[in-house]
Amino acid sequence: MKVRVIRLSNNFYKDKAQKDIETKGQDSTRALDKYCCLGYFDALGVESINCSNRNWKENIRREVNRIAIDGLEGGCSRKIIICITNNNKRDEDFWEMAEKQPCLFVSLMRIRHENVEFATIENIVNEINSHSISTDCVIAYYTYDHSEIVLIRAGKSYLLGMKAVLGAYSFKSFNLFKMYTVFAIKEEELANCTNLKDEIVNCKLTAIIKNREAAKEFVNDLRNRLNDGSMPSGFSVSSYDTLGSTDLIIEILEVPLKQLLYIYKMGELLTHTNTQYQNAFFNVETQIFDRTGW
Repeated sequence: MKVRVIRLSNNFYKDKAQKDIETKGQDSTRALDKYCCLGYFDALGVESINCSNRNWKENIRREVNRIAIDGLEGGCSRKIIICITNNNKRDEDFWEMAEKQPCLFVSLMRIRHENVEFATIENIVNEINSHSISTDCVIAYYTYDHSEIVLIRAGKSYLLGMKAVLGAYSFKSFNLFKMYTVFAIKEEELANCTNLKDEIVNCKLTAIIKNREAAKEFVNDLRNRLNDGSMPSGFSVSSYDTLGSTDLIIEILEVPLKQLLYIYKMGELLTHTNTQYQNAFFNVETQIFDRTGW
């Protein structure tokens, strides 16, 4: 048996004065984890747990607790997802291939049954893991808590990855009730995205404003940073006031993915460590979408 632990982190908001005091002498551009997440979470990391000894159950509990708090300095919160497989070779082959890919799509899946038998989950996991990993870099794990299955996919294309993830709703072998997917890209890729397929995407940023004037300046600077003079004809950056859980919607249309992702590099415009970001917003959440529609 093999256990992988997915570690999802969220930055806490801290005003600049407090952050300057707490991070004095530290590297302000140090990434939270190996992968940058776009969406609700800010970072993602993966660790494996050794299950080879006789006390593996105790070892798993101890290691999960360690991973949950390791490196925490009061600057972020964490969610831990435990992924279990009895197919060690599939696990090793997948992560060997994933190491060469820039993107991860981590999907938490629930099955539409009131009382799901383990045999049902086992059949689904085995079917997914039976496909050739060389043509589809994907792996399914058992998990527990709110979901029954974790499906992890690696690749070089956001749009193809999103299409493959949504294809789970059409799986004939089981009736998917609910799915939540985290998109992550390696921090080391954000500098130049050389291994990422460049494609035209659309993006929506939802923001909680700290200072309206600073936010207006931020939007103008964001537009200028993205527009390098070679943008597609439909490129635009628009902002809209809104009410509810967020204050501002920033819509970015027809933008090259590589151009967009560069500003998520640590210290860049759309990161918590950027001074302009800190002055303008409490938080900004990202959604990348395809405008082809239904």
